[in-house]
Amino acid sequence: VKAWLEEEKDVRLGDWKAADIEFLNTFQLLTAKPVVYL
Repeated sequence: VKAWLEEEKDVRLGDWKAADIEFLNTFQLLTAKPVVYL
């Protein structure tokens, strides 16, 4: 997770395991949310 964020990649694009997702959800990261383009 740390390496992914250091590379400035969007969290939502990662291939995460269930344990990783639970960990990431504790941070309420904006890039983990779905994106809507208007």
